[in-house]
Amino acid sequence: MEMKKRQIIKEAFIWAIIAIPFVYYGILYPKLPAQIPIHFDIHGNPDNFTSKSKYWWVIAGTTLGIYALMLIIPFIDPKRKIQQMGNKYYMLKLILVALISLMSIFSIYVASNPNVDISFLVIVLIGLMFLILGNYMPSFKPNYFIGIRTPWTLESEVIWRKTHRMGGWLWSLTGIAVIILALARVNISISIILLLVAAFTPVIYSLILYLNRKNE
Repeated sequence: MEMKKRQIIKEAFIWAIIAIPFVYYGILYPKLPAQIPIHFDIHGNPDNFTSKSKYWWVIAGTTLGIYALMLIIPFIDPKRKIQQMGNKYYMLKLILVALISLMSIFSIYVASNPNVDISFLVIVLIGLMFLILGNYMPSFKPNYFIGIRTPWTLESEVIWRKTHRMGGWLWSLTGIAVIILALARVNISISIILLLVAAFTPVIYSLILYLNRKNE
């Protein structure tokens, strides 16, 4: 019973985070323009909009969507590996929901302050996501839903473990570098190149590991 109570409290904390952008949206609703940005280009400029009366659907679809997905994944994982992550999976779910909620708040803020240039925060948020995911990546167990899921990592637990260990370090360091570059207002192209390299390098690395094992 005590364990169930703690679980309820932990989930309630996530729900409180989910509620924050809704509350912020409600408070600023009278001041919001008719159109609210829901997507930003690589320079942090809004390039897609929705009406402010419908924006709550965007908040619900993103925050509640990612939360529902993270709830379902452990039950549909055929190998039941994700459940072995224990509290680390809960923390990953908490962090992802928090990041999505923060992005919703960012969109609302940009809509209510169109003359304020905070486009660099988009890159900061992406860098933060890489840093956090990189920190948790080595703890991912082989599964079909989260992590670097290539044909080679899914075939071999050894390749999965080595790839995620390397990817974890790479993503963490890339996240830190991108955050620093964004805060220093360095050309955004450099950050994009670093992010792309970090995204594709683990995939190539897993293939190299597979070929090396095959030739042994």
